[in-house]
Amino acid sequence: MKRIFNKYSNLLAFCLTALLIGSAVFAQTESVIVGQHEIRQKINAFLESCYINQPARFETEWISDIPVWKIGQDIDSIAVHYGRNSLPRSQTIVRIEAYHNGRVIRRLSYSLRVRVFAQVFVSNENISSKTPLNPQQFTIAEEEITAVSGDPLLADASLANQQTRRFVRNGAILTTEMIEAIPLVARGDLITLRYDTGAIQVELQARAQQDGGAGEEIWCMGADGRKRYRARIESETTAALIP
Repeated sequence: MKRIFNKYSNLLAFCLTALLIGSAVFAQTESVIVGQHEIRQKINAFLESCYINQPARFETEWISDIPVWKIGQDIDSIAVHYGRNSLPRSQTIVRIEAYHNGRVIRRLSYSLRVRVFAQVFVSNENISSKTPLNPQQFTIAEEEITAVSGDPLLADASLANQQTRRFVRNGAILTTEMIEAIPLVARGDLITLRYDTGAIQVELQARAQQDGGAGEEIWCMGADGRKRYRARIESETTAALIP
């Protein structure tokens, strides 16, 4: 009887020891919970770092609630990543990663909407193509540029020596794609092409076949209409011949 009692006592002691060890292991691996508020703070901090040197501000719209994030072990840090080279805007997917000992142990993707605002030029009138620009044609205002097609021209840009590339409607936000430099040389202008190597100097007359500004390369047709030349514009009347 005593032998049986000792046997069961040993078994009970073993079970209690195993239970204590299991409880300790469970305590060490108990899930770490990252709340919605903390994740949103991380995302906002990431967006602020993206826009810190940009002449624009952003507003965040949370498309849905962020679920409580349960991670199976201790974490050292949480980082937010964006998979494109451009600034986050419009509907955006960010990736949140949890690290332990320098290794990614969990990932979470989340969709949100980033609205972007900036001081821009807004047209006061309809402006025809190839019209020289002046500040009176525009109002400078803060507008949402999230869905603007193209690269909005910001309020600190100069309109000097610029013209419309195409028709600009009243109320439109001006973009760099809508404008171009007023050409020094227009198509059809008669200009002098010069070639000077020191030992050889050549000048000839030709008509521009393209519009172009200072330093731009254009094609020209010789005055005899037989040969085309490539030239780099120097002034309204001269261009350097490119051999």
